[in-house]
Amino acid sequence: MSLELFVGNYNIDAGSPPEASVLARQWLQAHLFPTEACVTGVPPSPRHIDVYVLGFQEVKHFESGEDTLVFPMTNQDAWEAASLSALNWRSNGTVEDDPFVLLHRVVYSSAMIVVAVRSSLVHSGSSAKQLVNSGVVAHKLHDGTMTGMKGVCGVEFDVMLDGKKSASLALMTSHFQAYSEKLDERLWDAQQVVDALKWPSKLKTTQHDTAILVGDLNYRIVLPIEEVKKRIATNDLIPLLKADELYANTHGVVHIDHDYHKPPTVDSPVFVGWKEAPIHFKPTYKFVNGTDTWDDSGKQRTPAWCDRVLAHGPSKVHYYTSATALKFSDHRPILALVSVPLTIN
Repeated sequence: MSLELFVGNYNIDAGSPPEASVLARQWLQAHLFPTEACVTGVPPSPRHIDVYVLGFQEVKHFESGEDTLVFPMTNQDAWEAASLSALNWRSNGTVEDDPFVLLHRVVYSSAMIVVAVRSSLVHSGSSAKQLVNSGVVAHKLHDGTMTGMKGVCGVEFDVMLDGKKSASLALMTSHFQAYSEKLDERLWDAQQVVDALKWPSKLKTTQHDTAILVGDLNYRIVLPIEEVKKRIATNDLIPLLKADELYANTHGVVHIDHDYHKPPTVDSPVFVGWKEAPIHFKPTYKFVNGTDTWDDSGKQRTPAWCDRVLAHGPSKVHYYTSATALKFSDHRPILALVSVPLTIN
């Protein structure tokens, strides 16, 4: 038996949510509406999802001097409500028999995680699978310059199977340090997620049976911008992945042909023991809002896979892609369908 998760991430650039049907068809139910969501790859046959794990970044942009920890949650509330409506939206107008309900929402500065679960999983006796002992965590990372503090926030819970503990999960979203020249700070951010989070259970992140991190991790492709754009246009992604900072620093030194730039690497790779499903979708950043045009501003940001899903433990990813139909941000949302095995010891 397994717990089935939909894991998604979206840096929304402080935008307001679309109506529920659009949010459902173009992201949160993209595996059911692949053509409308404009996803890459063929989704698996429909799965009965138990849990939605949704990471958001830049839910709010902060003005100079504004408190980045205490502020009105107007846009956070709007996205939470829209997401829950989208999870339970049905194209034929029927009502979901076992609707998704909010388990926890955690906000830390401009980052937010929303974890929604089937109603049956949190009502004792109504399902063989049950979620209990949940708690939340938030932690400061590096300061940002436009969007407030960079940070990580998450939710942990135990899964009970037929009344016995089966698995412990830690689910997190994070916004790492931006800018091409700040790789060292991104690597530091990663170590905080792995080693420094103080969960209510007293477990370290990787001491949970399964840990999942989703977020705008801001790792960049270390190649000239025009080469990156040309390779994207021909769907020649392998050389770009080899020049990806996160790939280089989780897989160690990789072979890169003499005409490529070699991404900087560190002596101690980050996310040791973590895994990411193969990437077959195009970079998710940075677009001109509302278009499919890569950044044409004075900053000329090189396209990159900033938005990622990483996992630690025995989970299996069945589908990993980007939903490119939503265009109001300079990022594209991503999603993964993940199975977490459940056993009784």
